[in-house]
Amino acid sequence: MCENAADLNGQAISKRTSRSSGAVSIGRINYERIWNGESVPREFFCPICSCLWWQPHSCGSCQNLFYETCILKWTQMNRSCRYGCEQYEDRRCSPQIQCLLSNIWIRCQSSQYGCTAVLSYDKLDMHQINQCPYPLARCQYCERLMLVNAIEVHDFPLYLLKEHQSSCALVSIQNYLQTMNGLQNKIQPVNTYLPTISTQNAAI
Repeated sequence: MCENAADLNGQAISKRTSRSSGAVSIGRINYERIWNGESVPREFFCPICSCLWWQPHSCGSCQNLFYETCILKWTQMNRSCRYGCEQYEDRRCSPQIQCLLSNIWIRCQSSQYGCTAVLSYDKLDMHQINQCPYPLARCQYCERLMLVNAIEVHDFPLYLLKEHQSSCALVSIQNYLQTMNGLQNKIQPVNTYLPTISTQNAAI
């Protein structure tokens, strides 16, 4: 039994590892992370999430800009623009806007873990993915950002919880189907008997 338990545990770890890429993730940029925030216009913040535009897209009709991730999620549920345009037409933001964004300096998302880097908008992505000594990854279950070297310890209990919930749901479905089959078996003889009664009544 111990060997079977060990095998199951090994399979769980193998499946979890194959699902978790461990890739470095990029978090949203709120106002507190902007080093020269006093010089950044409020219009540079996404109307959906209130964070700084990141890889912004604009509406072709009203020219308003949005955080890339936000507008992609928005358009999955809405055909209209966030500002009321009947049809959202996706456009990349202009080079002029990109030039203004490049003047913004931002603290690394790992500042709470010890990174003291402050980088320009254009260099932030490269630092956080390839250079930061405290890289962060997003948990695929709770979507929290945390240190890459801590994600495995955090991830495993949540993986087991998800597996348990899935198996419980599967068992519930199986129990439901068995119950329905049992009811059908009980009802079936009644259905087959009714025509006989009707025939007898007709004969009378």
